[in-house]
Amino acid sequence: MTRPLPIEDFEKAWQSNPEHRYGYEVNRPPFIVVGVLLAGFWSYLLVSILSTGLGLALGVVGGITTGISGYLIFLLLRWRHFGRLSGVICQTELLMWRQVNESYVANWSELNFDGIGLLSLESSSNQYEQYLTIGKQKLFLFRPFVRLRHLETFMGEVLIRLEQHGGLPKKKQNFGKKRRSKG
Repeated sequence: MTRPLPIEDFEKAWQSNPEHRYGYEVNRPPFIVVGVLLAGFWSYLLVSILSTGLGLALGVVGGITTGISGYLIFLLLRWRHFGRLSGVICQTELLMWRQVNESYVANWSELNFDGIGLLSLESSSNQYEQYLTIGKQKLFLFRPFVRLRHLETFMGEVLIRLEQHGGLPKKKQNFGKKRRSKG
């Protein structure tokens, strides 16, 4: 169903399909909330140090705050890196996606509505990630700090491709039965 794809092939396809490619972007709201909280905490810490002097307790709190701030900057850079190197391409016959150093490809003809996970978008155990399961690989739609750009357009294109290749369930039509109106 899914198979690994060389990174070079993904990059060539990325360059040749600008209208059918979907990149990731940093999910700004979590970073804004944490940034505002840290700015408030740093302001309070600095005012405390200026008013009472630097003591052991304020030094320890300052060190902890520095560590937390450094970790959050690391997270921002890590997810920015993920967003810059990852993406999805919906070609006519193939679905390709890359997540940093791994890329995969699947034929649309081998995928179906239920098998791709559209009936129940799967969440990871921490429930902050949304993804489609294609074969044994995950195609992430949303993670805590990054999200797929133009998600609605991407999902529409997935449905169109599945319909073109027979991956959508057929609707049963009841031509012989007429609806009776109440009244």
